[in-house]
Amino acid sequence: INYGEESGFVSVDQGETRIRIEERGNPTPVIDVTRTLDSDTQYSYFIAGQGATRRGLLVEDDRIPPSGDFGAIRFGHLAPAAAAVSIYI
Repeated sequence: INYGEESGFVSVDQGETRIRIEERGNPTPVIDVTRTLDSDTQYSYFIAGQGATRRGLLVEDDRIPPSGDFGAIRFGHLAPAAAAVSIYI
């Protein structure tokens, strides 16, 4: 996937799951980790940083839909070189 894109959800088995991420055209992984995934649970995996500072973050998704006339938004600070931030809506 390209920067700013997302893959959508894909089905995976529960339990120990290997997550391997490579740059297109380069078979050397930039991320190669094993994480334990629970059944009937959705996750998002975020990638942040560049070069040797690149890291992944596995987050369990909250599947409770917003109520009434409200939507929902989640923020993640994925810029390792930046200071802490405040978010205002």
